[in-house]
Amino acid sequence: MVTQSFFQPFLNPPKSSTQTRHKLLFFSLSIAALFSLAYLGLIIFQSHFSENSINTLALCDKSHDPPSCLASISEIISTFNPDDHLHLHHRSNGPDLLGKILEGHVAHINNAVEVTRDKMKSNEERGDGALAVCLELMDLARDRVVDSIKVLGVKSKGKDMSAWLSAVLTNYVTCLDMVQDYPHLMGL
Repeated sequence: MVTQSFFQPFLNPPKSSTQTRHKLLFFSLSIAALFSLAYLGLIIFQSHFSENSINTLALCDKSHDPPSCLASISEIISTFNPDDHLHLHHRSNGPDLLGKILEGHVAHINNAVEVTRDKMKSNEERGDGALAVCLELMDLARDRVVDSIKVLGVKSKGKDMSAWLSAVLTNYVTCLDMVQDYPHLMGL
């Protein structure tokens, strides 16, 4: 005769199916809450990062020459100290970055003016008149860029700043046109 112990299952049945259901429900809710918090954290991080940082690629999207634009911005950004890099990549806004780019541009203008003055002192050649006019245009351009830096972020000065920076570009084109008439000056 077979006893009942012979038909005993290898594992004891759970004491209470209600207790198991509660544990399963608690575990499922914990996992769902964990995924929800992770997803919410990701959304907050992405929105904070995208609102407070500048994508340098997007800055040049509407440029007539995007590769040249990117090269100029990259060159200027590479001259920043590490604190500026941290600021620009993690907490920056448009006026901050534009200000840094314009400050770098002022340094380039100053360098161009010094090189041109040295060239004019060392040589009395054809084209010095063009260089003199270019120097005046570069001085005006520098003043307009400095004025633009001063009013960055002031909404009421946005049109003024746009006009000043447009004048800077016009000065550059005028100077380049004048210097192109003297091929020996193109190496400056």
